[in-house]
Amino acid sequence: MFNRMVVGLVVGLLVGLVAGSAMAATDITNTCTGQYTVTGLSTALSGLDTAVGRLQVSPALVIAKSINNLRSGQSDPNSVNMLSGDTLQFDITWSNDGEASADTVVFSDYVPSGMTFITGTETFTSAQNCTNPAISESGGMITFSCTAAAGTDPGAKAQGAFSFRVNVN
Repeated sequence: MFNRMVVGLVVGLLVGLVAGSAMAATDITNTCTGQYTVTGLSTALSGLDTAVGRLQVSPALVIAKSINNLRSGQSDPNSVNMLSGDTLQFDITWSNDGEASADTVVFSDYVPSGMTFITGTETFTSAQNCTNPAISESGGMITFSCTAAAGTDPGAKAQGAFSFRVNVN
């Protein structure tokens, strides 16, 4: 019985440590100490300083997409009814919910078969806490990108939104 309790406690601690480490940054401290010697006396410690490195959790991109039928006004995050000739708008929101900043983020969205991209409708409506936001379309692929996308540690995370329209064939 005692062995099972010890094993259970060790497993519980390990699971807690693994889960905890995935949730927050870890401080790693480096310490430098000094010592001196004087002839005829024993060695003495003198001076101390530390530096801390903060190991952050990786960037974590969160994406939410919705579809809107502009003819019928129907909008949903999953699906809408459509007819040939309808114009649809896809709206994509994103954020970096990880602690660490990302050097670059790139989101790619392909126009599905049975639909035709409407030239000039790709636009980003917001891009906060990142630099150089850009959106483009090439060969039926819409690409949004930005650099220096801030994480949650420290401060406000990067987030944004972009959209594009298609015609249903």
